Amino acid sequence: MARHGSPQAGRKTSTSTGSPDLVAWRFPVVRRILEPWLAVYYAIPVFALFPMLVIMVGLGLAPIVILGALWAVVAVITSTIDGLDSVPPLLLKLGAALRLSRVQQVTRVLVPAALRHIGIGLKLALTFSVIGVLASEFILSTYGLGHFIADAHQRFVIRALTQASRSWCC
Repeated sequence: MARHGSPQAGRKTSTSTGSPDLVAWRFPVVRRILEPWLAVYYAIPVFALFPMLVIMVGLGLAPIVILGALWAVVAVITSTIDGLDSVPPLLLKLGAALRLSRVQQVTRVLVPAALRHIGIGLKLALTFSVIGVLASEFILSTYGLGHFIADAHQRFVIRALTQASRSWCC
């Protein structure tokens, strides 16, 4: 009934933003350029881009996955940057005192210290990508859980709606 791979593909696409997050955190100029764009991105409804995605990519699974990733990517970026901001400066000084290379500082100091925030961002990314995929299946798809719910809603089949919500939630 549902294509459970679509939200996972959206989340996996959005989690590949790790290195731009580090660049934005490390260089204040990049961060000052990126932060207003992220704020504007939160303000614009992502579904406004949906017709353009269909024109550029075509019908099928691709625009649904892209839309799921677009919903999730900002949560990953902002939570990772917040997590890197929460790393105590003492840990960075300790890494410098131990003469760790930049890669070692990232893998042994920064990422473990920011892991709680990164995990929160990944949870939000999964949630947002599921919402994006289901909402786009309402509009575009001819199969999947979103299409099934929209079809049951249009035909007033309440039993099917409750079964769909139970199968997805429980």
